[in-house]
Amino acid sequence: MNGNKTVKTIEVRTAEGALLAMLQIKETVSEAPEEKSQGNPPEEKPAGAGKNQDRESEPMMTDPQKGYLFRLLAEKGIENDAAYETLTKCFKVASLKEVTKFAASKEIERLLAEQKGGKNAH
Repeated sequence: MNGNKTVKTIEVRTAEGALLAMLQIKETVSEAPEEKSQGNPPEEKPAGAGKNQDRESEPMMTDPQKGYLFRLLAEKGIENDAAYETLTKCFKVASLKEVTKFAASKEIERLLAEQKGGKNAH
């Protein structure tokens, strides 16, 4: 079948059993020549290019996390635009919509440790 493999077949029949339509879903397996020539497996990403792709597959920061980060910064006297700018620099993003849930949790932990006199400050 030249790289094609039938994955599913769906048949639509009348109540009497007569075939009305048949749908075959196929998976095509092919190797991209440019990936082979680069010597990199498809899952490897060039340095720097993977950050946004990784973020797309990870859950993004929740509104409660965002609110908590702003509250923690407000307790340090950093509010509004200054807090937003602080967070975008901290996460190295253009917008807080790009921040993952995991990264937000880590920053919350860091700010709480800093608040309690910890040594995890930037």
